[in-house]
Amino acid sequence: MTNMGQNHPVQARLVSILAIANRPDMNRAPAQSTAVLRVALILAMLSFICVCPVDAQVKQVSPLLDEARQVAMDLHQLPVGDDRASQLLTHGLELLQLADKLVDDHLDQLGAAQGPLSKQDRNLTRLQQARIAYVTGEMYRLTAMKRTSDDPTRRAYLDSAVIIFSEMRSKFASIQDAELARVGLARCYRLLGELDNASKIIEPLLRQIPDRADASASNLWRAAVIESLEILLDTEPDKAMTQAIKWIDHPSFVSQTSWLRSLKRIEALAAVALAMDNPKAPQVLLAVDRLRESDLPAAVQLQYMVQLELASNIPVVSPQQRNDWVLLLVDTLDAKQAVDRIKAQVPDPSVLNVRALMVYGSALWQAGELPVAVDCFARAMRMIDDVDPLKHTAARWYAQCLYQQVITTDNPSIRIRARAALSRLVQTHPSRAARLEALKQWVSLEQSDEGLASAATVIAQHRDLGGDDVYLYYITASNQWEQLKEAVSSGRIKSDASVTVARELLDQTARQTSLAIKHDKQIAGGLLQLQARMCASQMIQEPTRAMTLLDEAEQLLGESQLQLRTLFLIQADQPDQLWELLKDTHGDAALSSQAWTLIVDSLTELALRRGGDVLLVERASELAIKAWNASPSTAERIRIAQALVKLNKWELCLTLLGPDLIAETHPQLNLIIGQALLGQGQDIDHAAKVLEHVVKQMPDSSDAHLWLALAYARSQRNQQAAEHFRRVRTLQKPATVTWWQATLGLAQALTAMGQNQAARQILQVTLTLYPVIGDDALANQLVELLGRLQKP
Repeated sequence: MTNMGQNHPVQARLVSILAIANRPDMNRAPAQSTAVLRVALILAMLSFICVCPVDAQVKQVSPLLDEARQVAMDLHQLPVGDDRASQLLTHGLELLQLADKLVDDHLDQLGAAQGPLSKQDRNLTRLQQARIAYVTGEMYRLTAMKRTSDDPTRRAYLDSAVIIFSEMRSKFASIQDAELARVGLARCYRLLGELDNASKIIEPLLRQIPDRADASASNLWRAAVIESLEILLDTEPDKAMTQAIKWIDHPSFVSQTSWLRSLKRIEALAAVALAMDNPKAPQVLLAVDRLRESDLPAAVQLQYMVQLELASNIPVVSPQQRNDWVLLLVDTLDAKQAVDRIKAQVPDPSVLNVRALMVYGSALWQAGELPVAVDCFARAMRMIDDVDPLKHTAARWYAQCLYQQVITTDNPSIRIRARAALSRLVQTHPSRAARLEALKQWVSLEQSDEGLASAATVIAQHRDLGGDDVYLYYITASNQWEQLKEAVSSGRIKSDASVTVARELLDQTARQTSLAIKHDKQIAGGLLQLQARMCASQMIQEPTRAMTLLDEAEQLLGESQLQLRTLFLIQADQPDQLWELLKDTHGDAALSSQAWTLIVDSLTELALRRGGDVLLVERASELAIKAWNASPSTAERIRIAQALVKLNKWELCLTLLGPDLIAETHPQLNLIIGQALLGQGQDIDHAAKVLEHVVKQMPDSSDAHLWLALAYARSQRNQQAAEHFRRVRTLQKPATVTWWQATLGLAQALTAMGQNQAARQILQVTLTLYPVIGDDALANQLVELLGRLQKP
């Protein structure tokens, strides 16, 4: 062991091992391990009896060794995966190197002073060197134990320990205490999974029980016994348990407190292993008893109890351990499994402490059980003092959980609670990032619940927090644009001034878009869309630039901007371009059903304004089919069908709706079926039956009465037709188009029944009272009929 600190091969290996351990690509995160913790550092094996007085310099070796042993104990106490293991190893080796140097210096001084060493000095120095070698090997072994199984340095550290222990056996064979190297080697082989080698190396130490008067030999033998049981624990836990019980009562272990604790620990771990293999109640309860009798740390005991519960489904954790049990269960299982277990045994979370409530709440959150998670966080907030930083964490989780609950449900009371919680978070949380995140979520809820103006007000109140955030700018700019449009439509701002304001807002939004592209593509895409809407407006009137901006948004977001393109073309009254854009588009394209319905409505109105333009009518009809295939809502289906009615597309309307009464559908759809049947003119009686049903469903609908009256008139049932025409005149305000249609129909029905005077009187009175008729064709028909009735 001479000059260990300078030229020992293991010391050179340490540099390369630590280089591997400290590589930036290595995962040094602490492992979530539940591996069996059953290696104890036996300090008694590191203690030796001093033989005789020595030089003052060599006396310093023992304190250095003691400090190195303490470092080894600290290393042993670390959890697996702790990065501090490398630091402790380095510190321990520095102490051992210094001790080794002191021994070498002592030998040099003795040799220079008196020539050949005496037997006493030679034995003392070799004993010191053996001690240093053993502690060095243990340091490497313990460091390996703190590495996870997939860590490449684990094997390197174990290999180094094996080299040191092997050299110790060969170099210090004449020293009895050097046999400790056998124990060290057995431990290393066991950790390497080489159990046969471990058993072979330890077996000679077990052949004879030494005299208890020989403390050093007895301790060596006890260490060998413990290690042999550790090996059995991996292969035959039943034998390990039996032998541990036997040795507990053996005279060599009686009154040996530290050794008895090791035996109790092995007995408990063997009982756990047997219970895991056969998770029946007797085995599980025995294992729990043995765990509680052992000196294993409470956290380790709880770890094994959780494993036993999961394997057997038998509750074994005491109420006093429930809080730690919750923490460990959430750490061990996935969120859903942990929640199910905890709910079964802790139906009332109020019995948990703050930490357990927080952890349980987070598991509930991950498992999607948001209402219970919110309650856990709310309860934790009430239990935490205002000065405790944990209160801010609880408040944040509470608010975030409520916000997620709003997203998954549409409960108004939850929305109110979420907004209030986010508002408090914005006011009180110490982290600016957390406050900003809460503000953005609050604004999103405010916008959906109260509108853009309310959301913009919230932003204005916290301008110091969110003044440079692009999402908050997007909301603010959107609100400014809507307010500007409203001011223009209401006449509160002149057109010239509105153009100036609009262009200033456009330029500012363009600058913000350039900033947003670097940080948030979604927001940048939204800002591009906002710019496009501005450019397409009557205030700016740059449709080409609007389409270019939509191209950029489409490229940035990876989503079609077809919906906005169609909206811009509708606004610009460009039906030809709209048709070219949509003629090859399917109903399930990137257009909402609302957009399709708006397109059909717009083309229909344009076709009617152009006097029934045949080409526009045909195009509107084709787009109506696409709109119908876009899975519209009932209200949208009604609007699409009504558009076809306006276009006199009776056959297409019946193709989409069917010719028969739909008993369980909206009455408006049945009205449209009746209108289409009547317009087609092939089965007037069937049309009348459908419309009679509609009138029963909607007795106050003037349209239903009008169309039923028309059906009766077409089938020469003039008396019934006259009754329903009169009903329409009662339901409608005078001088409306529908009212004039009913007036004309009533006069025609009366004429058909030979009541010409009554018909003439109705027309004369109405035309005198209401001389203005909004529909030229209808006015011509009324005047023509009155003229015929006035002839003698």
